[in-house]
Amino acid sequence: MAEVRRDNITNEHWYNYLKIQGVIVSEIEKQTRHKVVDMLRNIMVRFQNAVAKNMYWKREDFECILSPFGSFGLGGYIKSDVVELALVCPYQIHRSDFFKFFPELLKEQHLINNIESIKKATVPIIKCVIDKISVNISFIRLKLERITHRINFLDNSLLQDMDNASLAAMDGPRLNQFNKRQIKPSNVRLFQVSLQCIKYWAIQRGLYNAEIGYLNETACTLLLIKSFMFIQSKENLSIIIILQNFFQMWSKWPWKTPVILTDHITDKNGNKLEYNSITGSQEAMMPIISPCYPVYNVTPYVTKLTQKTIQLEFERGNTVLEAEAPPLVTINKLFNSINYLSRYKHFISIVTSSCILTSHDIWSHNMASYIPKYIELIEKNTNIVMIQPMMNPYKVQIQYLTSQERINLRNGLSPQRARVRDKTDISNTGILYLTYYTICIQIQEQCKELDLTESTKSFLTLLEIHNNKKEIATLLKMKE
Repeated sequence: MAEVRRDNITNEHWYNYLKIQGVIVSEIEKQTRHKVVDMLRNIMVRFQNAVAKNMYWKREDFECILSPFGSFGLGGYIKSDVVELALVCPYQIHRSDFFKFFPELLKEQHLINNIESIKKATVPIIKCVIDKISVNISFIRLKLERITHRINFLDNSLLQDMDNASLAAMDGPRLNQFNKRQIKPSNVRLFQVSLQCIKYWAIQRGLYNAEIGYLNETACTLLLIKSFMFIQSKENLSIIIILQNFFQMWSKWPWKTPVILTDHITDKNGNKLEYNSITGSQEAMMPIISPCYPVYNVTPYVTKLTQKTIQLEFERGNTVLEAEAPPLVTINKLFNSINYLSRYKHFISIVTSSCILTSHDIWSHNMASYIPKYIELIEKNTNIVMIQPMMNPYKVQIQYLTSQERINLRNGLSPQRARVRDKTDISNTGILYLTYYTICIQIQEQCKELDLTESTKSFLTLLEIHNNKKEIATLLKMKE
């Protein structure tokens, strides 16, 4: 890959733009985040004391650490990012201790609210908000007596006989340590701002939601790390050089070729693995392989046409950065938000609704993971040439006045059209919670009529298989 060098856009141009747009935090806000971590480390000490007292141990018999990971761990976070931390504990402390004592200690702090324990998940976590900053804390149990900050998370021997939840949670600290080792100290700040730029670009262009078939924080980071590795000369390195190499590399990448950051894929014992042995490798449209065991594809929900959408955006980014233009014109154009209405003329709306908030929250969370399944069904139709689900669903709660109005809202009518009154309407007031998922499609010019009936029926059948059939009938409506 030929390196690209363009010098008229300085590092300050990028940094100031992100600052003015409110993408990155101020120095005061940055210090607040570090104070939040300090507060949690103090709570961790009290947690250790509580466990020791409960088990009649000496406090000095064990030691835990609180390890940042993700964008916060790398320092490439943006204002909307969650602070992700892993509480890493020795074998004496169990996950049950974590969920028993830690939430109670959090509740004692007046700055901490919205505390939620999520125990039934691949990575069980405690969520909370501290001084308006969202925090996720996972738990890792290692077969060690003491944990120190010098721990080598990349040592595979730590994974020996580890429970599945801890193994899944280890992915964060292991990736964080791997990524940091790829960046020289002199280039850390450049990499951090470049990562902030890539994430903001993905958000602005509607590509930052892995569940519905796009990229996420991990994918953006690994793609940037990979392209960063390919920059031969690190002398006089700048943000524009890093970004140009990023977009040039991925605009020309021969997908479905996997992106691998190590010399080869290895198992827990360091033995070489073939890519085809990874679960889902045959179906993967945009495989980006995590560099640490257990390896996996970080973009498993990308479909044939969402991959095409991502690829077009890589090409657009490459074209924007290669064109000669004043610095702010280039930067503004790169980060220009996508206009769905100018790009597409046809839309599919999926509406979930419920009069019960908890039921609706569960459905809203689950529905995102089903969107790629529906996309895979409809993209088999040769009349469809582009599909782009909107990155974020629209959520609203509406007070209805009659039973017919509630039916109309559930059938996908707008609030204005739904509120049509006549003498036969039965007065029945209540709150309806609705979430609208919109899928933009582009069809062949010669196509006069698009029939997606069979695809939609298959999708509804899929939902019925995995969920309560009665809930499907009452909570989901689809409109073209």
